[in-house]
Amino acid sequence: MTYKQRKQVRELIKGARKLQHANSDILPAKDSEQLTQAIEALSASYQKGDDGPVEKCVEALEKLLEKLFPRKKDHRIRENVEVLLVAVVVAMAVRTYFLQPFKIPTGSMQPTLYGIHSPSAEYPPGEDMEKPTPFPFSIFEWLIWGKTYAHDPKAAPGAFVRITGDHIFVDKVTYNFRRPKRGEVIVFETHEIKGLDQDKFYIKRCVGLPGNDLKFDPPFLFVNGKKLEGGPFDRIYSMENGYHGYKFPGSWRYQPALSPEGEFSLGPKCYFACGDNSANSLDSRYWGCVPEANLVGRAFWTYWPASRRWGLVR
Repeated sequence: MTYKQRKQVRELIKGARKLQHANSDILPAKDSEQLTQAIEALSASYQKGDDGPVEKCVEALEKLLEKLFPRKKDHRIRENVEVLLVAVVVAMAVRTYFLQPFKIPTGSMQPTLYGIHSPSAEYPPGEDMEKPTPFPFSIFEWLIWGKTYAHDPKAAPGAFVRITGDHIFVDKVTYNFRRPKRGEVIVFETHEIKGLDQDKFYIKRCVGLPGNDLKFDPPFLFVNGKKLEGGPFDRIYSMENGYHGYKFPGSWRYQPALSPEGEFSLGPKCYFACGDNSANSLDSRYWGCVPEANLVGRAFWTYWPASRRWGLVR
């Protein structure tokens, strides 16, 4: 016997024993005894290495298995459904406990992450104008680059702009073992945060930790009397590539939670979250801290569409 044939015999013996064990509560004693004898006969012949008896024992065991466990007509459909159900269960478990996909809804984190937006919001009207790509090429553009088209109300009639939005994975494991770090992009629930729509998910950058004293002095942010520096904060202060530092909108309908001097003190288990696009971000400056219990996880990976932002969220 070849190596492949010997392997197939071993798998047949192993599979027959598993099948017998799985059906031990419904298999008649007589049939179970007959199956045991067939398995042991094949196993003994295999151990002796006699090819002739092994082939006969394989044939006998296969016929017995077919008799005791006949395949139903729809067995292939049943097997495919079982595989699909297992895949769904695994996907739900991953989504619940490990990685959860989210879609960025607004532009409060621009240019780190983009929500559904028109490029005319980034550039002067008309600078990024282009006509829709004809079908079916438009489908490929949407699949790869997330391009869809709409009329731009700021532009001339009949003009189109691209509309895009980032989709990310959120790491739901890390914060079970450690607290958020300053500078990480976090996702949290709005449950019981006054001034916000309830049962929503927000995404902001964590800039303040429990016990911190914060002060906004545009375009800089000070924590415990020291200006935040390094990592993403140097990028935000740079005034380049779409970043404008920390500043307040010219007018806003919400009452600031900060003091008149732009200060805020965080209590225990409270975090301060700000959008990188601070001139257009409803964040902790207006509704206060994010309770630790509301944390969902850290923004981990931008997986769609393909753009310069694809990859780790920084």
